[in-house]
Amino acid sequence: RDMSLELMEEELRLEVFTSSSTLRRAEGDLQRAYEELELERKTRGWDFKASGGVRLNEASSGWSWDLGLSATKTLYPRNILLEELELAAAKAEFALETQKNSLNAELREAIQSITAAQDQMDLKAEHLALSRDDLDLRRRQYEAGLVTALQVQEAELAVQKAQLDYAQGKMVYVQSVLALWTLCGRDLRTLVFELIG
Repeated sequence: RDMSLELMEEELRLEVFTSSSTLRRAEGDLQRAYEELELERKTRGWDFKASGGVRLNEASSGWSWDLGLSATKTLYPRNILLEELELAAAKAEFALETQKNSLNAELREAIQSITAAQDQMDLKAEHLALSRDDLDLRRRQYEAGLVTALQVQEAELAVQKAQLDYAQGKMVYVQSVLALWTLCGRDLRTLVFELIG
């Protein structure tokens, strides 16, 4: 059956990015770093805590309530703390971009691997077709008495070798597609039978 595969790099990139737990972790780290920096900018280092409660006092048939408010601030130079948080955010941005670049490189490598395997498989299919044509020619020549039976057997062996080479090429192609699907986070158990079947 037709083994060709359309490789839409943008769609595959979206799949790869969506399925990557490392990328999600890097995005989460960046989000946390931004939130910590924004919180520090808004609060200027102050940590406010409020508490309260309302109770029904049965003895006096009334309500009693209490409120508590506390504020703390670390005695650490604010500009240094902001610089540290900005540096943490910059590091998280860099880690995220590094992860994206790594995934892009893996995707391109997987696509190139599939393309190369497809080209090799096509070449081996052509070689198989030529071997079969040569075998047909040898058989006709044998019937005409122009070649020996040994030459026909050699042509048959060449066809068998070409068939094995083509089958091997198909397996390399399937393995490269499976590697791409693994990178995309697809469920291979259902998809593997689709390719081999």
